[in-house]
Amino acid sequence: MEHKEFEGKSIIMAVPNHFGLPERFKENLEFLGFKVFLLKNDEHVSIPLKDKIIHAYNKWVHKDKSYKRLLKNKMSKEKQLALLSTFDKADYALFIRPDLFDYDVVNATKEKVDKIVAYQWDGIKRYPLVKNYIALFDKFYAFDKNDVKENPNLHSATNFYFDDIKPTKEVEKGTVFFLGTYMRHRLTLLQHLGAELISRKLIPRFFLLSKRRRRSLCEVKIISKGFSFKQSIELMQKSEFLLDLHNSIHNGLSFRTFESIGYNKKLITDNKLVRDYDFYNPNNIFVFEDNNFKGLETFIKAPYQQVDTAIKQKYSFTGWLQKILE
Repeated sequence: MEHKEFEGKSIIMAVPNHFGLPERFKENLEFLGFKVFLLKNDEHVSIPLKDKIIHAYNKWVHKDKSYKRLLKNKMSKEKQLALLSTFDKADYALFIRPDLFDYDVVNATKEKVDKIVAYQWDGIKRYPLVKNYIALFDKFYAFDKNDVKENPNLHSATNFYFDDIKPTKEVEKGTVFFLGTYMRHRLTLLQHLGAELISRKLIPRFFLLSKRRRRSLCEVKIISKGFSFKQSIELMQKSEFLLDLHNSIHNGLSFRTFESIGYNKKLITDNKLVRDYDFYNPNNIFVFEDNNFKGLETFIKAPYQQVDTAIKQKYSFTGWLQKILE
């Protein structure tokens, strides 16, 4: 990878304001030479009670969950348009989860740039409102292969790893890192998996983020405040293994999978889709099915095998960006 790959270019980066993601994107974009204008969605907007009632009615009676999202977007619009007016004209605009922004904000951004693209890193079935945004962009990418098959206006892209952060050699042997949001079935699986790992002399470092106060278990620590994206990378850098749990509502690979490539980590996962990719190597990636961990001990002892440089570059943020902006 060549440093300052995009020297002299400028970009408006519109991204969910979650877990330090805007800053994480900005740092990597500046590392590549971009001048960056950040446009964050405002998750702290609270809608009036009457609108909460209307949303609940639409959600349960009409099976339409978009009312609250559209209203939040509208309530944030003037502030975002005012910020946009301070931006210089840019070469590109990139929206992650564009359904978190008002249509007028997207259209105003189009007037500021030569090319505008979007990436949906959540399944469209989960957030169907995003269908209304596809035509607003020069190109619209999605990570879920089923979404791409069903919509001819979508283009396929995987997730990636941030490549301005280099792999570290300071690793705590035997540690297995996982970070995710709290789900009851996920907690049960992590308890079982943690016991399996402990029996093989591994050390589970599992974190679940929960808005409600819950008691931590010996295998799983429940946290009320999430790590920033950069903090989570720093934690996984210290670990020997990464754990990824597949969300069945998606047909694609998580960030954790690509981070295992970028940061030279062995991966334990229940996502069978990983076997179809060019980086799959059973020495580096252990796939378990139906709580069957046969072969795990052999995998633990096998040395990590370096991924081909070209393949590693392909799934980096730099490689991803080159594809998205081409």
